[in-house]
Amino acid sequence: MLICCYSSMARNIFDKSAAKKYSQLHAIFAAQITNTQQNKTTVLPLRLTGYGYTNMGQEEDSVKYIYSGGRGSILPDRNYYSDTYFPGDDQYIQSDTSYQWIIVGANLELYLTKAYQYDNNNRVKSFFYAKSGLYLKYDLTYTNELVTQVDISDTVNGTFKPETRELRIFNTQNRLILDSSYSIATNNPVQSTHYTYDAGGNLIQKENWLDIAGWRMASRKSNTYTGNLLQTSVTEADQGNGLNNNSKDSFAYSGNNLVFEALYDWDPITNNWRPAELQTYHYSTANLVDTLYQQQWGGVKWDTLEKDVFVYDSNNLLMRNFSYAFTNGSFATTPYDNQNYYYESYFPAAIKGVTRKDLSTYPNPADKQLYLSIPIATPVNVYVYNSVGELILKQEKIANIKQLDVAILPPGDYLLIINEMQGNISYQTKFIKQ
Repeated sequence: MLICCYSSMARNIFDKSAAKKYSQLHAIFAAQITNTQQNKTTVLPLRLTGYGYTNMGQEEDSVKYIYSGGRGSILPDRNYYSDTYFPGDDQYIQSDTSYQWIIVGANLELYLTKAYQYDNNNRVKSFFYAKSGLYLKYDLTYTNELVTQVDISDTVNGTFKPETRELRIFNTQNRLILDSSYSIATNNPVQSTHYTYDAGGNLIQKENWLDIAGWRMASRKSNTYTGNLLQTSVTEADQGNGLNNNSKDSFAYSGNNLVFEALYDWDPITNNWRPAELQTYHYSTANLVDTLYQQQWGGVKWDTLEKDVFVYDSNNLLMRNFSYAFTNGSFATTPYDNQNYYYESYFPAAIKGVTRKDLSTYPNPADKQLYLSIPIATPVNVYVYNSVGELILKQEKIANIKQLDVAILPPGDYLLIINEMQGNISYQTKFIKQ
């Protein structure tokens, strides 16, 4: 529910514990929707259209995603998922526009707007970011499908003015090894980040350098792995007296499933790692996270803070999660917060050689018959999907179709797809059955 912010120079880091919870929720979301889409062959893919977060009965955060062009949500990784897109990174939610509202006083107010423009290959061409008076534009340049240049523009007197350019260099395995930024106006360097990988392609070190009266390393992250599973991640930072330990994450697995994640802070007095937080994951028989336990180090032992419970539908799709506080030796019976997720089915654009066309129908809502505004003379196959992407109705080899009998359908929202059998045209529209 939290979204990362960007300055005109680089990405800002947002609250560590809140960000941690955000990535955990969406790691679970990624795992379950990947599972759903791989195992239901008669189901259209689903894309995230929004979510709402409620705390102590008060709605505090709400996000809506708007799509076009057959793009959707890409959720490939069990261990990480977020909507903290930065040009050049993987884009997990391929929306045209997203809006985030947060609570201000007693009301939800628009907090963040993001918009994307795509090229003919469905790659992000430009990215717009608007938040609290900050208006930024990112223009991307591609070389062999890799983002090799990002121009960042800020607003001056209502007009976007190029301010910073980021150049990106990749190795022969197409892995990013260097990104560096410089001021377009002065041609002076700003920052650079160096990436190092092991033989398996795992990122083992990331160094961030700043040019402030000379180059200095501002931070460094070092990772260790067993196979491709991340075991430890240590962050060092320069707080003005050189590079020193700052934080460490440690991970434990059962098979490929993450079961423990421990967070440590560096204690400069004792020169030792100090335990901070512990996350414990429990999995259902469907191999989906159903409970997450959170603990905090109390100086002598781990103190339990809360548990997060995740609720799925019959298709193993995450619908909501609840948080229960731990007090007086037991968990509360009533959650203090919850988050609800909303989806829609869609027809993906990535079908080579097929032209998609919109189709008008009437009446809408329909009761018994749904009429096509323009009859289709050529033989077609007809498919009707419900709001969760299940194939409800199929009719094949239909010639001269003018209308569709929908009387047997239960009330609800539907997607109608009509594919020409001998051509390369696919018609689609949404309708409501009353």
